[in-house]
Amino acid sequence: MKKLLLILLYFPMIGFGQCDRQQIVDNYNNIYLGSEVSTLQLGWTGNINTCDPGTISTLSINNTLDRINYFRDLVGLPSDITFDPILNQKCQESALMMEANGTVDHYPPASWNCYTTDGASAAEYGNLAFGIHSSDAITGLIQDPGINNYAVGHRRWLLYTRANTFGTGSTENTNVTWVIDIPSFNEPFYEFVAYPSEGFFPAPLVFERWSFSLPDADFSNTTISMTDEQGINIPLTIEPAFSGAGDNTIVWVPDQAYLNLNSSEDEKYTINISSFSIVLPIANVAPIIVPPYSYEVIIMTEMNGSNLVHPPNCPNLTVWDEDSCSCINQSTSTIELYPNKRILQKITNIFGQSTNEKKNTPLFYIYDDGTVEKKMILE
Repeated sequence: MKKLLLILLYFPMIGFGQCDRQQIVDNYNNIYLGSEVSTLQLGWTGNINTCDPGTISTLSINNTLDRINYFRDLVGLPSDITFDPILNQKCQESALMMEANGTVDHYPPASWNCYTTDGASAAEYGNLAFGIHSSDAITGLIQDPGINNYAVGHRRWLLYTRANTFGTGSTENTNVTWVIDIPSFNEPFYEFVAYPSEGFFPAPLVFERWSFSLPDADFSNTTISMTDEQGINIPLTIEPAFSGAGDNTIVWVPDQAYLNLNSSEDEKYTINISSFSIVLPIANVAPIIVPPYSYEVIIMTEMNGSNLVHPPNCPNLTVWDEDSCSCINQSTSTIELYPNKRILQKITNIFGQSTNEKKNTPLFYIYDDGTVEKKMILE
C-alpha cells in the first residue's frame, strides 16, 4: 500500500486480517495468465500485399486491455484504462506499417510501404513492439529490455498515473499501443509507482530493470540501496536520468547474481531511496524535499507449473500464518503477534480533515495502535 506524498510521512503498516497474498496469486493465475492470446486467437485478417490493416479478434483486444489493467492494479494504480475504437483503428494501420517494413519507427517516412497518416500518428504517440503481438507485447513493453530502453519509457507510459484512454492494434508480429492522449489524461495525483511494487510480487514478472516513479520528481541526486532478508547489500547500477516519458522515474539494475528468483520460498528485499524532491509546476512554490523512503518487495517464487501457489513454502520450523501474512515460528500464535486487534479512531482526507468513508476518494484510516492505512474504495 503506497503513501500519499503530500503528507510527507512514512506510516508503518500492520496488515492484521488483511493478507493480500492469496489475491495477488489469484490475479496472476486468472487475469495475467488468463489474458494470453495465441496467434490463432489473434485472428488478424490483414494483408501486407494489399496494404489491408485488417482487424483482430474481440478476444485479443479484451485480453490486451486486461493485461494492461492487470499491471496497473499490480502496482497500485486504478485499473480503469479503456480502449478508444478510433485509436484502435489507427494502431491497426500502424501495426501493418511496421509489419510491411520489417521494423519499428516512431516517425515513419511517407515513403514507407502501406504508409497512412493515421498509422504514422499512432507510431508517434504509441509504444511499438516487433516480433510479438497483443497481450504478450504489453509484458514485453513493461519489461523494456534492450540498450535503448534504459529509461523504461514504455513501462512509464503504461503505468502513467494520469493515463485514461489507450488504443491497440496488432499483426501476427507487431503491436502498437497508443499511450499518449493528452485530452483524456486524468488530473495529476502524487503517488509513488514502484516496479516491482511494494508487498507481494510474482517472480515471473520481476525483470532486470527496477524503477520508482513520481510525478514532477527530481531524481538527479537520488541514492538507492537494496538489501536482502539477511541485510546483505545488493550491488546495483542506477541508469542515467531521462525526462519526457510518463512520470519522472529513476531506474536501477540490481546485480542479478545477488537475487534469488528461483527459490522455493518467498524472498524479501528492502529498497531505500533518498535525496529526491518534488518540483511542482506552480509559480513561486519551492521544491518539496521528500524524506528518505523505504519499502519492501516480497517476491513470490514458488510455482505449480505456470501457476503461482498459496500459501508459500516456509523455512524450517515455521508455518504460514494468514493473519500476520507471513511465516511464523511454530510456537508463536497470532494472539502473541497481535494481542489486541486495532481499533479505527478516525478517517481523514489528504488535508488531515476528518471525514466519513467515501468511494473513489483516497482517504487515511488512523488506528489506535499508531498505524495508518491509505485506502481508496472504487465503485
